[in-house]
Amino acid sequence: VINLLYPKTQEAPPLSWLIYTEFMASQGFSRTPWVAEVERHLKRDGLLGSFKQRVEEIEGRPWEELRETPLYTRMAMAEALAKIESRRWPSLDFALKALEDQEKELQLNPQWLAERLREEAEALDPVKGRVVLLLDEVTLYVGDSHDRLMELQAIAETISQRHILGKVWLIATAQEALEEKIPEISRK
Repeated sequence: VINLLYPKTQEAPPLSWLIYTEFMASQGFSRTPWVAEVERHLKRDGLLGSFKQRVEEIEGRPWEELRETPLYTRMAMAEALAKIESRRWPSLDFALKALEDQEKELQLNPQWLAERLREEAEALDPVKGRVVLLLDEVTLYVGDSHDRLMELQAIAETISQRHILGKVWLIATAQEALEEKIPEISRK
């Protein structure tokens, strides 16, 4: 369940970002998207435990305490990568560049999000795997923002594409019907 309530004084992040960060956190990964992707790849390759152990040896604190401030832990991340898999990351500079590339190349948009969620569903089970997203209070999140409404629509449309359909389910709750909000938002 992803709660979309944000204080009026706080700018809400894009919906794709919210869904991805909450989903990854629910899987035990970082809320920083590019760090979560590093963790996801390391887990897939059976290297996440070794990586966490190396970071803790280097920094003296557990990875889970450090991962949300990658600006300060990037060097330890790179060192750990170079130590656990020198074939892939033969030097500290190579590992730093790989981390930099991961951060730069991550494009969190509705299409990328839907594909990642499909991959997660198929990782659970190639045939029966499913991911269900429950967005709570979607009209409060959308408010009077045309951009937020269009992003929600793009996510829903992308999830309904043939190769994703049935693998990812999107359920949204609201206090009022979006159909009633659309004319109001369109006038602005």
